[in-house]
Amino acid sequence: MPGRVCWYHAAVAQLRCIFLIGVCLAAQLSSIAGEWPQILGPSRNGIAAADEKLADAWPAGGPPVLWQRNVGRGYAGIVIADGHGVVFHRVADREVVEAFDPATGKTLWTDGHPTTFQPQVGGGDGPLCTPVIHAGRVITYGAQGVLSCHDAASGKLLWRRDTHREFAAPEGYFGAGSSPLVVAKVVVVNVGGSRQEAGIVGFALDSGATLWTASAEPASYSSPVAVDISGEPHVVMITRYKCLLLEPQTGAIRWEFRFGMRGPTVNAALPVL
Repeated sequence: MPGRVCWYHAAVAQLRCIFLIGVCLAAQLSSIAGEWPQILGPSRNGIAAADEKLADAWPAGGPPVLWQRNVGRGYAGIVIADGHGVVFHRVADREVVEAFDPATGKTLWTDGHPTTFQPQVGGGDGPLCTPVIHAGRVITYGAQGVLSCHDAASGKLLWRRDTHREFAAPEGYFGAGSSPLVVAKVVVVNVGGSRQEAGIVGFALDSGATLWTASAEPASYSSPVAVDISGEPHVVMITRYKCLLLEPQTGAIRWEFRFGMRGPTVNAALPVL
């Protein structure tokens, strides 16, 4: 446990460093680079799009800094798509979603909601889930289970759901840590509402309405991954104790098997196809 706590403390400093270095690199390479619209990139496997290129060599002092700025607390990664970036962080007692210009660092729009989150373990109280930019929308999922959808261009709030309250889901050791997935116009979230058979919930991308609930599984810190099977979209999800395959439009579970154990442990790694 001490090692885990130390890692989380270190992550705060790492987020500030990544925001400075990663965004500056993205700004330099924006004319040739692929987009990074969700956790671990376009396919959630850490592999960039084919059009993304790195320089063969960097100057001795490293790549030049184009701009820098402070950000709030949190572990949510930065996403870049459609000519703008999004950072999701905690500022004072608010979880803030902020769009910015990658070339200048200038804020394009910002919105947020109050939070009282404090982790059961560790010292980090900011959001963990990386946002998603999809079809002109920005999806965020806060540490207390607040799921929000904003218009990517204007920042207008399109809808918001308090999933932990609505589905009676506990916050967990570190808060909600499974980044949402958008597939087939459905926002798939590992909510963890076990007592209401709402371990996994599908929300309509356009309206935020609940389309289905599935499984009594508690939430994990592993994000779902989209896969095509026989030409049909499916989702591979690792929950607290299981790995399962489900159909995103209905929530029907195709198969599942045990994965994980009880005790002071978590499932956090994304599955790979």
